Amino acid sequence: MELRHLRYFIGVVETGSFTAAAEHLHTAQPSLSRQIRDLEAYVGTTLLTRTSRHLELTNAGRVFLDEARLTLAQAEGFYPISTDGLKRADKLHITFACNWL
Repeated sequence: MELRHLRYFIGVVETGSFTAAAEHLHTAQPSLSRQIRDLEAYVGTTLLTRTSRHLELTNAGRVFLDEARLTLAQAEGFYPISTDGLKRADKLHITFACNWL
């Protein structure tokens, strides 16, 4: 899983549609749909219930949304630290456990 998966998931939830999220995130709608399917496969559960008219979060999706927002906020807050304090590091790996599902 990559941070873009979290951004895409949050974007879909906040806009309420794949089309609006794709436009907002400057990506193609089919690509966005595929990324969300990949995310659901990665976490091993359905996060969104899709109908022809709207999207709805599943129970797991609601829990995941809270964690995704927190994780993304923490990762984005890390950027100034990484550019100032870790100039000598060749690689930095950030991980988090998702065993809460």
